[in-house]
Parts: sequence; C-alpha cells; structure tokens
Amino acid sequence: MKILVLVGSPREGGNTELLVDEVIKGSVNNEINEDNELEKIFISNLNILPCTGCMECRQTGKCDQEDDLSQLLERINWSDVIISASPVYGNHLPGHFKVLFDRLVGVMHKIDNSVPGKLTTYSRLDKKKRNIGLIAVAGAPRESSCDQVIGFMKRVFTPESNGGLFLEMRAIGLSAKGQLAMAEDQLAELAAKLKVPDKKQLVDKMLDRNKVYAQQAFEMGEHLGGAEQETE
Repeated sequence: MKILVLVGSPREGGNTELLVDEVIKGSVNNEINEDNELEKIFISNLNILPCTGCMECRQTGKCDQEDDLSQLLERINWSDVIISASPVYGNHLPGHFKVLFDRLVGVMHKIDNSVPGKLTTYSRLDKKKRNIGLIAVAGAPRESSCDQVIGFMKRVFTPESNGGLFLEMRAIGLSAKGQLAMAEDQLAELAAKLKVPDKKQLVDKMLDRNKVYAQQAFEMGEHLGGAEQETE
C-alpha cells in the first residue's frame, strides 16, 4: 500500500503533524515494511509558485511553470491512500496550501462543460480506488470552523477517489503548538495563561480531548489502510 501524507501546516511538531502521525500508525498497523510505502510531505517545504491564471492547464493538463508541482502530482498518482491535513487559518487553508490546490486543479482534473448549465470534473490520474482521509485542526472551539477546510479538500480530491473511502476528522480547541502531546503540567501552564476560573477542570478536559483525538486519528488510519484497493 502506498500512503501519501500532505501536511498543510508550516509547523513541524504541531498538532496537525501529531494527528497525521497517529493516522499513519493506524494505517500501517504500527509498522512500515515492504507492504507499506509511506511518503510524508510538508507543503511549506516545496517550491510551489502561484497560479498565473493562463488557463493552459485546463486544456493540456500541464503547467509550464518550473517548480515542484509535477513531482508532487506524480506522488498523488502513485498513492493508494491520501491523507491531507491542514490547520484552519481564517476559516480556510493556510496560503501556501491553497496555492498548491490552485495549481493542482487544472493538471489533476479535466473539466467538461460541453452541456449547457452542467459542469463535470474527471480525474486525469490513473483510475484506481484511493482512500482519502481529511483532517482540519482549529484553535477555535467550534467544529464549524473546520467546515470550509474539509469541504474544500473534499471537492478537490473527490475525482481521485474512484469510489474509495472518504473519512473526515475535525480537531478543535487546539490553540497551542504541540498541545496534543503536552503533559499535564504543560497543560496547566497553558490553562493559567487563559485565566479561566477552574484551571483543573480545563486541564482534565484537555487531557481527555487529547486522548480522544489521538484515538480517532489512529482509527481513521486503520480504516484507510484496511480497505481493499482495486484498479479499474
């Protein structure tokens, strides 16, 4: 199984990466071996230029800009499982991640608008089932803060799934870097800064939430890695 992980956060060791690592553990049964190939990519480390709006990719499926897009597209085509994870910035994706998706749409998809009033999107990639896991991580305590990020990524990757699994996870209330991995004393320091009336209650809530999110991410990985793949 070929697993591709796209990390949209620019912060290594942050909550987005921590959740992704739990998904990976679940998807490979805690073991990387000859049956499980894994590639984890921080999008912020790539050289991805902004779209110029020339629209040539819509016709040819190719972009003339010279950067890392073509190599990443090859890895997406290679994959059996795609895990796409992003923090929530202003109710949407971070800028560098959005730039990637702006560029991907034309080279990854073919759009048919030959029927008036109807638009159909097809994948240009190899037609095989791909299981896709989407993760959004927000500092705000509302799940709705994640909706635009999840919805956007789902619309982009739907043509590539070809009937594979689509799983979603929303993790909220994670305002500090690495909060998911914090010990009780670290969470107590964080609670003190928030000036809440009952710090102990908040720390207990954060500890419980961290365990729940780690378990949810691991189980997502189990489902993504456990479903059979088919090539059509």
